[in-house]
Amino acid sequence: MWPIFTEIAGHEIGTFGVIVALGLLLSLWIARRLGKRDGLDPRKVNDVGLLIIVAAMVGSRLLAAAVALLSGAPFGWEELRTAGAIHGALLGAILTLIVLSRALRLPLDRLLDAYVPAAAFGQAVGRLGCFAAGCCFGASTDLSWAVTFTEPDALRLGGVPLGVPVHPVQLYDATLHFLMSGALIVLHRRKVLVGRLFAPWCILEGCVRLLVEGARGDVGRGVWLGIEWLSTGRVTSLLMIVVGLLVLYRSHAKDASLHSSAV
Repeated sequence: MWPIFTEIAGHEIGTFGVIVALGLLLSLWIARRLGKRDGLDPRKVNDVGLLIIVAAMVGSRLLAAAVALLSGAPFGWEELRTAGAIHGALLGAILTLIVLSRALRLPLDRLLDAYVPAAAFGQAVGRLGCFAAGCCFGASTDLSWAVTFTEPDALRLGGVPLGVPVHPVQLYDATLHFLMSGALIVLHRRKVLVGRLFAPWCILEGCVRLLVEGARGDVGRGVWLGIEWLSTGRVTSLLMIVVGLLVLYRSHAKDASLHSSAV
């Protein structure tokens, strides 16, 4: 693939970083447009977005560090240069969004409506960066659409085995997240589930990760309770699905209560 985008004064510029940066910019643009449609100040939406990007970067690395420490794997400063764990990034971003919404007196439900479609889009673009770099690679397979990495830098930077046909799991993930983002944007445009896109996003995000996790071939994602199937990605995915269902139930219960009071 294309792990190194270019070199400047002897310093490597990774393709992953370039693509992720592009994805973040596009995600901010999407969030601003969706937020403006709901009456939010685009500048405030943009400012919040910049802060949650920083929180996401910190959260992704904290979760990766926690998984490494709990599993007994070595974790040093070099690992902090990696992308970390995506669900750690999402958790950090959501917690920061909650704090900022209160501090800036912005409606949390409308902020979430603006950011969850943008987050799904950003993840899709980010997985294209993973594919270029050779990280988060798939398990070996003999399927006709398998891909074979041959670039030594992909092994050095992403750890993908060279010369071995593997699932293009990054493209599976990117495709599903593009579809998810599109579906959420359509719901937003049609004003369906106004102020409530967080619940379906949680459920869809968890389901997407569960779908692609079985095709992942990279190690180091952590195994819980001694059960090989129960990777960190599956644990966080199941938690997200549960949270989404609870939020959905609470919303329906609130609607039912308001309806009863009106009657």
